[in-house]
Amino acid sequence: MNFKNYMDFENCKLAISLSLTFYEMTEIAAIHVLLNEGKGIDGKARKMSSSEIWDCAKKYFLDLLDNHGIAIFQDQQRDTFIQYLYKHVRDQKSPINRIGQRMGFYFDMDKILPISQTGESLVAENNRNLFAKIGTVAKTNVSRENTLYSVLQSWLVTNQYQAADISSEKLNGRWGNPDVAGIRVCESFKGITFELATIEAKTSSKDWQVNIFEAVAHMRFANRAYFAYAEPKSRQFVDLEDIKYYSELYKIGVIKLVLEDADYDRLLNDNDCKQLTSSDVEIIEICSASFNIPQDKYQLRFCENLGIKSTKDLYSWGKSVH
Repeated sequence: MNFKNYMDFENCKLAISLSLTFYEMTEIAAIHVLLNEGKGIDGKARKMSSSEIWDCAKKYFLDLLDNHGIAIFQDQQRDTFIQYLYKHVRDQKSPINRIGQRMGFYFDMDKILPISQTGESLVAENNRNLFAKIGTVAKTNVSRENTLYSVLQSWLVTNQYQAADISSEKLNGRWGNPDVAGIRVCESFKGITFELATIEAKTSSKDWQVNIFEAVAHMRFANRAYFAYAEPKSRQFVDLEDIKYYSELYKIGVIKLVLEDADYDRLLNDNDCKQLTSSDVEIIEICSASFNIPQDKYQLRFCENLGIKSTKDLYSWGKSVH
C-alpha cells in the first residue's frame, strides 16, 4: 500500500478539514504523526505514547479551525483524542496499534487486512475515495478560483496598484502564497517606498471562518491583506456582522464578489466555467484593510520570490493603469 497521502501534510490537513467526525480526524492526524515521527535512529518503527502523539498532532495542525474559529485540536480535546487512539487500536480497519498498556502506539503494517490478491487493504479501500475526492476537490477549486483572479487584479489596478495573479507561485511556504498581489510604489523626498496588498480568493463563503485565516497569515509580509469570496446576487450566505467582527479583530479587508445567479451556479458546478470579467462581477468592499507594518525581512523575502530584486523590477512588475 502507498501511504504517500498520509505522509503528505497538506493532504492530511485538507482531509481533516473535510472529515465529519472528531474520530476520523483523530485517525488521520495520528497516522500522519506515527509515519513522520514514529521512526527511531535505526529507521525502525518507534513506539509513541498517547501524549507524544497528541502533542505532535496539536503542533502539526495548530492552525486548523472549526466553523466557529476555534482550534480543532485544543487542550479540551486531549482526553477525547487519547480515548479515540485506544478505539482505533481495536478497529481492525485501522493500522494504529499498540502492545500492552505502557509500550506505546505504532503504525502496524501487519494489522492491515488483505481484501484481494493484489495485496490492497481495508484501509486502502476505505481511504482511497477520501483522498481521491480531496485531490479532485483541491484541483477543481483551484481551477474555479482562477476565474476570479483577473477581476481582482483589475480591482487592485483601479486602486492604484500594480497587480498580478501570483497563484502559481509556491516559494513562500505554507499559507504564504496569495492568489493576487498588488504593489503601490510611493516616491517622496525620503526616497522610494512601496505598499504591498494581497488577496486570498474563494469561490464561495463556505468555511469562511477557516479560510479567512489564509488571508490573516499574509499579514506577516503584506501591508494590506484581503479575503475575497463570491456570492450570488439573490442570496447572502454570510452574516455580515460576523465577518466584520473577524475583519476588525484580525485587521484584514473583506471583499464580496457578487455574480448573477446563473454565473454563480456555473462557477460552482460547471467543470468548464468561463473566465469572469469585471462586467460579470460587482465588487463590494465590505471591510477596508487596515494598514499593517510587517517586518522588512519577511516583506523583502516575499518580493524577492516574486522576482523583485531591484528598483527596476519594482516599477516593471505586474499590470498597471499606465
